[in-house]
Amino acid sequence: MGLGLFTATAVSGFALLNALFVYLGEWRQPFIYASAALLLASVAVAWRDIFRRTSPRRLEAEEEARIGSLKEGTVAYLRGHLEDARLQFLKCVEADPMDVDALFRLGVVCSRAGKAKEAGAWLRRARKYDFDDKWRWEISVEMERLGNVKEEAPPPAEPEKASAAEGPPRVVPT
Repeated sequence: MGLGLFTATAVSGFALLNALFVYLGEWRQPFIYASAALLLASVAVAWRDIFRRTSPRRLEAEEEARIGSLKEGTVAYLRGHLEDARLQFLKCVEADPMDVDALFRLGVVCSRAGKAKEAGAWLRRARKYDFDDKWRWEISVEMERLGNVKEEAPPPAEPEKASAAEGPPRVVPT
């Protein structure tokens, strides 16, 4: 719906500007009214869509559903129902793709289910979005357990500066 609203707004805005500043034919006045009406209608629909998507009731309901799925997934994991837990955590990630709690738990569930490659992908994504380092240690431990930790290269050493007493650097002929 967003792309359609954007397109309608852009086209009607362009038509209005064209009618106001370029078109000089006998249909200029109706063209101005029609394009202005279309522009106002598309802007009104866009604002309505914004308010609908960001209404407090809708956001609260989505958050409650996400938390409920997180809890159900945790219970399923603790009971050993790994596939049920995985599905619940996937619901959380669909609701909020940057939910570090769900991403980490999804990585752990996949790891316990023997899906190391998928687990590594979820854990790397959790590490990417863990801005507060809430799960940093846990993610590192789980990645080590999976064997997916890449050793970071040490930073390059700073070149030593030649002192004035040593003179200019030596050039060795080849």
